[in-house]
Amino acid sequence: MKLPEPPTDNIYKFIAITGLGLVLYSLLIMFYFESKYENLAILNTADSKLSRVKMDEIKSRLTAENKFTHENPSIEFTAEFEASWKNKKQFELAMRDVAIARVYGRDAMYIGILMFFFGMMLWYLRVQVPLDRQLKNLTINSER
Repeated sequence: MKLPEPPTDNIYKFIAITGLGLVLYSLLIMFYFESKYENLAILNTADSKLSRVKMDEIKSRLTAENKFTHENPSIEFTAEFEASWKNKKQFELAMRDVAIARVYGRDAMYIGILMFFFGMMLWYLRVQVPLDRQLKNLTINSER
């Protein structure tokens, strides 16, 4: 009794299409993270400059009032500094996420490219070439 053969044609095409989908998905994820955090970087830079100006303004005002010393900074100045520090930490975490997305996205893209070419090569060598030979033999036999 002959067992049925699996549809290898579909398996090879599935591998190739999955690889292509993985490449497209990894590119989408990399560009998404880049654009999302690029906007955050612009906002963080502007916020950092604004915070620096605010801190300088508060410091100069308190110095003029003789309430600011380096040993005893005011509550206003400390709160502004802490807010700026918190934004910087959030930005650093976001940039770490971008770096991780780049690494995983790049690796997924390479795997997808390999899957695509591996699936297409197997499909061509194991399915298309025998079908071409079979068609060639049929045309030769029909000419006789």
